[in-house]
Amino acid sequence: MVLVILICIIGPLNTGMKGEAYQIILSLGFILMGMHPINLIGHYRFLSSRGRSIYTVDYPYITDHEWVTLTLTALVVIGYLTVHFLKLIA
Repeated sequence: MVLVILICIIGPLNTGMKGEAYQIILSLGFILMGMHPINLIGHYRFLSSRGRSIYTVDYPYITDHEWVTLTLTALVVIGYLTVHFLKLIA
């Protein structure tokens, strides 16, 4: 999360980037920051009635619910990039 903030938000704002690259990088940073709480909900299984109690020995690095939210995040990023690049070539 810190790298997203440094690379995608603070970097472009401090370097004075202008134009399309600035908009893309800044927008991707905001998309990733906006999806982070949703990914945390998936990681801790907040929407499951049993929560993380289904794990008896050890918690997995990425839970099954988190895979769903990470896939959703990837689809949002890919969708944004696709729409933005289609506008650039049109």
